Amino acid sequence: GRGTRELVDRVQSQALAECVLTFALRGHQALGARFALAQRRVVLGDEMGLGKTVQAVAVVAHLVARGATHALVVCPASVLENWVRELRAHASLPVHAVHGEDREEAAAAWRAAGGVAVVTFAGLRRAGTEAFAAAAPAVLVVDEAHYVKNPLAKRSVAVAALARTTEHVLLLTGTPMENRVEEFRTLLGYLQPELAARLDAAHGAAGPDAFRHAVAPAYLRRRAADVRAERAGRGRGDAGGP
Repeated sequence: GRGTRELVDRVQSQALAECVLTFALRGHQALGARFALAQRRVVLGDEMGLGKTVQAVAVVAHLVARGATHALVVCPASVLENWVRELRAHASLPVHAVHGEDREEAAAAWRAAGGVAVVTFAGLRRAGTEAFAAAAPAVLVVDEAHYVKNPLAKRSVAVAALARTTEHVLLLTGTPMENRVEEFRTLLGYLQPELAARLDAAHGAAGPDAFRHAVAPAYLRRRAADVRAERAGRGRGDAGGP
């Protein structure tokens, strides 16, 4: 329909500044970053192995290239070191790990100097959202977003408060949402409350295609097998593909 065409046009025409990146994005990764930038507040649900992290890094890098000073990543403690490593490996950005004994100094350095702060859900709750909202980050990335599927949990309340005041919000989760309409509606409520309000159980009951169509403005999920098949197809007929 017309809505789908408009969405595709908007995503395809979205500029993507790659000057802050220190690696080349694959085709599907550039598309994911463009989707997040064009739609501003989305869930990226790609399967493992497709590079959700680097797509988020590309979104942050684009916004920094366009003048943003502060970005924030919230994630479980188990992947904090990985985020710090990935950010440093893939973009020329100052990265502040707001964790451990030096967390207050790291947060202060981020507020003063800018760059990307990486904090755990527990660290965000402990420091309070104000410590981060005060820097007016241009983008909030939340990894393993199913951690905030319960809207009453303290970490969910903290993430929701930050999301309300941040222009670009990117939630990452590899958990397929087609059969979890209630959970998805909670995540969508942090991003696009009007769309969440229109999403009811009938969309889940009508099957995955109806669900995907209903949430297309805010949810992008690619399967690894599909991306591989598309790349193989392009490789045969088009030497210029990523």
